[in-house]
This record gives sequence, C-alpha cells and structure tokens, in this order.
Amino acid sequence: MTVVELLVALAVALVVVVAAVAITFANRKAYDLDQARTSLNQNLRTGLSIVGDDAQVAGERLSSSTAAYLPPIQVIGGTELVLRRNLLDQVLPFCDKKIQAGTSENSVTISLKSTDPNMKKGANPQCTIAPDNNGDGWPDNLEAWKTFRVDHGGQVRAFVITPTTGTSEFFTYDSEDSSTFQIHRLAGKWQNTYLLADKPQLYMLEEKRYLLSGGYLELILDGDTSSAQRIIPNVTDFQVRAVLNDGTVRTDFPQSGDRFGDLRAIRITVAGTVSQGRQSASRTLQAQFFPRNVLSQ
Repeated sequence: MTVVELLVALAVALVVVVAAVAITFANRKAYDLDQARTSLNQNLRTGLSIVGDDAQVAGERLSSSTAAYLPPIQVIGGTELVLRRNLLDQVLPFCDKKIQAGTSENSVTISLKSTDPNMKKGANPQCTIAPDNNGDGWPDNLEAWKTFRVDHGGQVRAFVITPTTGTSEFFTYDSEDSSTFQIHRLAGKWQNTYLLADKPQLYMLEEKRYLLSGGYLELILDGDTSSAQRIIPNVTDFQVRAVLNDGTVRTDFPQSGDRFGDLRAIRITVAGTVSQGRQSASRTLQAQFFPRNVLSQ
C-alpha cells in the first residue's frame, strides 16, 4: 500500500467515523427529546388526574345552605381552582363570647354549661350541651373530633367561619380541654374577630387551592401558603372553567345567585414545555370533571 493509498483510506475512515458519531449524537438527542416529551405528557396527565379526583369529591358533607357561604368549588379568574369538602359530619358551634383579632387566645369554647349566662340569653342557640349517647363523659360531636385528631397524628387543621360575613380562617387544633367544653388551638394569633352573637361555626374542612406558580402546578392545602406543594413541573399554562347546566362557561364561579347545583362540570386545561438542547417539546391537555356532590344540592 502506497502512502497516497494509506492517506485516502484514513480520510475515508475519518469521514465514516465522523458520520457515525454525528448520527449517534443525533439519535441520542432525538431519544432524549422523546423521553422528555413522554415524561411531560405523563406529568400533565397526572396533574389532571389529581385535580380531577379532588373536583369530583368537592362538596362532601357540605349542605346546600352551607354552600351559600362556603362554596364547595370556586373558580377564580379562570386561573385558580379552590375545592372544599367537610371531613366530618359534626360541625361544632362557636360558643365563646368573643375572640379578638390579634390575640393569642388558645382555646375555643364549643359548648356552654346550663348555668352559663350566654346560654340563658340565647345569643347562639347552637350552644347547648351536646348529647353523650355512649355515656363516656364526652359530647358526641367533640368525641368525633377528638377521634379524628388522634387518628391523624394528634394535630389537624380546623376551620372557623362566620356565615353571615364570610369571615374565616384555619387554625391548628391539637387537644381538648378536660372539661369537654373547649378545644385547644396551637400557637399563633387570630386573624379575625369572632362574636358569639354572629353564630360562627367550626368545621373539619379540607381546602385545596390549585394554581400556576413559577412553572409548577401548585397545591395550597388548608390555606397554608408557607407550605405550598409543587405537583408537576414545566407547566406553562393552567386554565379553569366552570361549565353550567345551561351551557354557560365561566371564568369566575360562583357569582351572585349561583348555586352549587348549577354546576355541570369543571373544565381543566394544562399545558407544558420541556427543552432538550436547542430543541423543545410542548403539550396541551384538557379534560372535564363532574363534581358528583352537586346531585345532593
């Protein structure tokens, strides 16, 4: 083999090697992009499934009269979805004469003794002595709360609301008073003032707020914005629509005069984009979910 033939062979081999490497890298990039596209599609589907499952159970243990001041489903500006359900049938009355905003009062009275002057005045007719049908010394409604709290780790989020004004907040409930007339609130200050005469109520409420934040579909559970949970990444758009029985599509629900029973479906649109090198892939998914508890409204 002459030198010229050797150089030609080397040149041809080099071309073949470069072409093979280029094809390998191209295939690898295509594979990586396909994997990213598949992962994005699965994440978006998972996000839709999570939101949809919660939308379908929204309104559990919330009556039509309760829905007037505590909407089971709220659509806000077409970009936020709030879903609520009551975790216990027992709703406790608020029986303190007053809890002042900004104070650190750590107990909430949920039943009055028969000798209590507030009970005699009838300021809140709900504040009667709750029955103790099993005779264990605990009012049945408070015992249900206690059992739920213990079964869920000893601390749970409770919710207080004044129906006439909508004034409300979550707080951490961690024990009961031995007198069986009070529940204990963990540290912190009250955001609002609550008056016995306004007949506030206490719920074991679950509230889930879904929204787009910083490229993630986020979940804010029970009003705790400091512990927002990132559900899925690479989200570029999250749209929510309320579809009513008459075919109307709303970006805000409920509005004045709307009932929970007017809702036919919640329409969710979620979109995302992933990048792989200089290439990117986008995907948009949409689904409708039927909130089955509207049938009881």
